[in-house]
Amino acid sequence: MLSAILPDPSEALVWLRGEEGIVGAGVAARFDIEGSHGKEHCSAGSHGKEHCRTGRHTGERRIGGRHTEGCQSRSYDRNHGYNLNYSHKRGSCVPTSIATATPLSPPTASTRPPAHTSASVAAAQLSTVRFREAERWWNTLLEKATISDDVNLPGTGLLAFGSFSFSPASEAGSTLIIPQIVVGKRKNSAWLTIVSADPSRPYHTLCESAHKLLGAVTATSVGASSTATSGYGTAHAQISSELPSGEEWMEQVRRIQASIRRGEAEKVVLSREVDFTAETDLDVRTMISALNHDYPDTWVFAVDGLVGASPEMLASNLMPDGTFPHGDDGDDVLTRVLAGTLPTTTADETGTDEATDEAVGDTTDGTADSLADEAANQPTPGQPNLNQPTPGQREPDLIQREDALLLHSCKDREEHRLAAESAIEALQPLGTLDIHGPFIVRLPNVVHFATDIRAKLHKGTSMFDVIAALHPTAALGGTPRTAALDLISHTELHDRDRYGAPVGWICSGGASQWCVALRCARITSARSARAWVGGGIMADSQPELELAETRAKLRPIMAALSGEKR
Repeated sequence: MLSAILPDPSEALVWLRGEEGIVGAGVAARFDIEGSHGKEHCSAGSHGKEHCRTGRHTGERRIGGRHTEGCQSRSYDRNHGYNLNYSHKRGSCVPTSIATATPLSPPTASTRPPAHTSASVAAAQLSTVRFREAERWWNTLLEKATISDDVNLPGTGLLAFGSFSFSPASEAGSTLIIPQIVVGKRKNSAWLTIVSADPSRPYHTLCESAHKLLGAVTATSVGASSTATSGYGTAHAQISSELPSGEEWMEQVRRIQASIRRGEAEKVVLSREVDFTAETDLDVRTMISALNHDYPDTWVFAVDGLVGASPEMLASNLMPDGTFPHGDDGDDVLTRVLAGTLPTTTADETGTDEATDEAVGDTTDGTADSLADEAANQPTPGQPNLNQPTPGQREPDLIQREDALLLHSCKDREEHRLAAESAIEALQPLGTLDIHGPFIVRLPNVVHFATDIRAKLHKGTSMFDVIAALHPTAALGGTPRTAALDLISHTELHDRDRYGAPVGWICSGGASQWCVALRCARITSARSARAWVGGGIMADSQPELELAETRAKLRPIMAALSGEKR
């Protein structure tokens, strides 16, 4: 139902997994970070953006526009009907002082890297600045807000969707967006949150798309059938260009392998950029509905034009049962590491299973059988189980064969080990860790090695601290991090935009979820989109198989853009 009530074909704020999640419409306030070499601004307003922009050289600030006030939530329980706790008289979610929230300032002398520093090393040194400034904006807003939230579920109260760029220098920038309307569903409860500029007239300042979402959920709640997703438009987008081409990318893989053999890095993740062009205007709702239908065990997201379906949870403080236990001694945060991947047989575009068998067999060291039980086991009760996809209609013998191919791949096991160790190293200073894995995660298009890490955070450690420490993960950057980023900057010819970076949400109650933005595309114009895919390169990688892996990873977003059914 959540994907069926989206009102706008071009803009959407979405976080779905199966039949649960949150969707939003309208912009009550937003904080934009436009790259470490560009401009930064924060905005608030119900009818348009209010710019609080600091110029990099002049420090000039311009303030104007309307402020937003009022935030109410109400819930719907499937068994007991509406639990109305809507309040017109409680204070503001986005206070009138929002324009004074400190925007991101240009790097100071202490944070600016030396002029001779390479672009990738500079990005690594400055990478935490945008997370820190986003957290400061969010915390300043919360301190001055009065929030009515008697529903008290993860995702209620004031909520911000967020999307960060892979590199702080990227032109894509980063953003936090607070919608005017949020509709959420978790288990047997659903809720509505309204952020209004006038607490006495909460609907008066809503934009058109927010009014449409409000109307859709109201009609649905009283028993009317939801909007049919088949009514959404299909643009039949097709690939228009690839950077680099398949042959060029395999040559890049070989160059990276030569660097690895020289001891410059252990693992480097290379990505490819794929442009799509459509016959008619793209409908984001079609993409979201298709991804949620075909990949219900991933987190389907849409934030600021970035749309995708990620299987990799970067950080979540929701427990496997969906609860949010907040304690004075620190919060539990779950993260899932995915690295080491093989295409499934149906997704392998090489079309030659024998070739895959032979290639994987060449990397076998004979220890796969001893690892099979450990890797194939599912998380035990009480352990974090963020995402355990089911194999769907695949035949059991085919599933076993695909698992065996991955288990027998020394390259993929080593790739996963490096990624897991990197995440553990990043999280250890933040809390005490409980580690479960490796095990196998199956998706319709690929098979992954996975490790779940549960961290009991030290008191005072925030979710922004966690995502800043983890990004970029070794599964998207490489190992060692700085060396891998340096090799990437000298090899890749494109900007990764927000691919491979944190995307998610945070709410005033403290609950938060952030995925690694994978299997995604950025809507670049009414009829065009850009997607990214990548693969972890090791010394013993086979370029042909790495290329096949990127093609398999591209299938979800390509099908969503083209309107094809899986």
